[in-house]
Amino acid sequence: MATLKAAIPILPADDMPRALEFYTARLGFKERFRDDSQAPRYVGIERDGIMLHLVEVTPAPTARLVASQTMCRFLVDDVDALYAEFSRHAGV
Repeated sequence: MATLKAAIPILPADDMPRALEFYTARLGFKERFRDDSQAPRYVGIERDGIMLHLVEVTPAPTARLVASQTMCRFLVDDVDALYAEFSRHAGV
């Protein structure tokens, strides 16, 4: 029987450079791969073994509609410490 190893959320971005700046500089994710060879652009980011994929969705109104229906939940060992970290870097 096969074993599932992970689930990777794919999150929409209407401005890929801006999204990458937010996730990397502010939330501490690292870029792991990028596919700019054709539209839509697709990027994988990772932090603490958690992988997220970002896909460019255009035009912006479509991206906002998709984003309004997209959710991602994280389980953490110390939510207060993570909140403090994000507050320092992301202005939460």
